[in-house]
Amino acid sequence: MTYDSLRVRAWIIIFLLTLAAWWPTLRLGFIADDPFLIRGDPTIQRWDWATLRSDFGPAHFGDANLEYYRPFQKLFIRAEFSLFGFNPIGYHAVNLFLHASVAALTSEVAAALGFAAPVSVLVGSLLAVHPILVHDALQATGIETFSYFLFAAAFLFYLHRRPQVWIPGLFVYTLALFSKESAVMLPFVYMLSALLRPDLPILRVVVPCLLMVCPYGLLRWAHMGNNASIVSQGIVRFLFQAFPKILWHYTLLFYAPLNLQSWPPIAHLSHFWLLYLLAGGFAAWLLWRGLGRQGLFCFGWILLLFLPKIPALMKNGVMMDHWAFDSALGYLLLLVLFGQWLWQRSATAGKIMIALMLCGIVVFWTDLSRYYVRVRGSDELNYRWTLRFDSPDFALYRLGIILMRTGRPGEAVNYLERLCAQTPEQADYENALALAYAHAGRLDRAIDLWQALLRRAPAYAPARANLDLMRRLSNSKAAR
Repeated sequence: MTYDSLRVRAWIIIFLLTLAAWWPTLRLGFIADDPFLIRGDPTIQRWDWATLRSDFGPAHFGDANLEYYRPFQKLFIRAEFSLFGFNPIGYHAVNLFLHASVAALTSEVAAALGFAAPVSVLVGSLLAVHPILVHDALQATGIETFSYFLFAAAFLFYLHRRPQVWIPGLFVYTLALFSKESAVMLPFVYMLSALLRPDLPILRVVVPCLLMVCPYGLLRWAHMGNNASIVSQGIVRFLFQAFPKILWHYTLLFYAPLNLQSWPPIAHLSHFWLLYLLAGGFAAWLLWRGLGRQGLFCFGWILLLFLPKIPALMKNGVMMDHWAFDSALGYLLLLVLFGQWLWQRSATAGKIMIALMLCGIVVFWTDLSRYYVRVRGSDELNYRWTLRFDSPDFALYRLGIILMRTGRPGEAVNYLERLCAQTPEQADYENALALAYAHAGRLDRAIDLWQALLRRAPAYAPARANLDLMRRLSNSKAAR
C-alpha cells in the first residue's frame, strides 16, 4: 500500500484528530503574547506603505520580544486583524486549521523521505494530538504553527524530484525565514536528508537557500542588533555542560508530556555534564546500530532544530515546552519506527497489543491536550498553573494585577506580598502591592508602603501619583 493511495484518507483522519484534541481553543480569548501583538500594537490596524515598510525595520515597541525579527509574521497578524478585528475566535480557527495542515504536511514529508505509508500516517496523526504545542495553541497569534507550516511546506517542495517545483519552494522558504529564525536550519536538514534520499541535488538547493539567508542575516543584524554578545560569552561551556542535559529534558518531556509549562526555568549547569554528553553519543550509536540511516536522520533532525534555540535559552533562562515542536518529526519517527520494529518481530497477539498501545497513546495525548486547554485557558489560569511548579516574579506580578482588575484585591495582596518578600525593594512590585492594599480597604498599609517607597526612590512617579490620589480621596471622605 502506497502513501498516494492513502493520502485523502490520511488527511481526513489527521484533520479529525486535530479537531478532537484542540477544538476547545475556539472558546478562548487573547492570552499571553496576544495583548502585545494585537491590542498593544496599533500598527497592525493599518496597511499604508510606511507601516508595511516598517515591518521589515526595527521591531515595534508593541512586539512581545524586541529581539525577534519576524516581519512576515506581523504581516500575517495584520491580515488576520483585517478579517477578525478584536474577535479571538477567528484567530483560533485559523490556528486550528494551520495545526491540522502542519500535521498533514509532516506526514507528507515523512512519505517523501521514503518512510512507509503506515509510518508516515501515524507520525502525522500523533503530531496532530500531541500536547507539546499547548502554549502556542492557547494563543490567538500562534507563532509555532504558522512558522513551521511554512518551513514544512518549503521542505516538501525541495524534496520533490522536479526542479521547476524548487522555485516556489525558495519563495515559501523566504517567507518562513522572515517568520521565524529556526528556518535558517532548512539547508542543513536538507543535507541531512541525503542519508535517506541520496538522489537529492544538494548543491542546487542548498546554495540558493544559503544565499537567501545572507540578506536575511544582514537585515536582522542592521535592524535588530547583533546578538553575538549573548552567544559568544560562555557558548562553548553551555554547549558542553548544559545543552546535553537540556536535550535529555526535552526528550523525556516529549515522550511523557506531563506537567507542561509555559515558562519552566532552564536546567542548571550539571556537574555530571560529561555523563549527559556520553549518554547522547551512546544514544546516537544505538540508533545507528538499531535503525541505521533512519535512526541517524532522526537524531540529526532533533539536534539541528534545537540549535537555533540556544541564544534564547542562554539569554532568557527558560525552556519553553513548545520549543520541542520543531523537532517533533524526529521524535515521532523514532517512536513509530520502534513500534514497527516490534511489530515485525511479534506474533498476532503481540501485533494486537502494539496496535492497542499506539491507539492508547493517541487517545491519551488527545485527552491531555484538552485537559491543558481547560486548566490553562486564560492568563489567570496559566499563571496559576505556572505557580504550581515555580515562583517566577512575572507570574506573581501579573496574576496580582489580574486579580486587582477583576475585583479580588484581597487575593491579589497574598501574591504580591509573596512577590515583594521574594524580590524586595523593587519599585513596581511595591507600588502594585500598595494599590492592592488600597483596593482591599487597608489604606494605612498602602500609604505607609508608598511613603517608604518614595523615601527610597523619590523620583518614582507612579507611587507619588497614587499617594496623592489616595490622600485626596481620604480628605474627600473625611470632609463628608
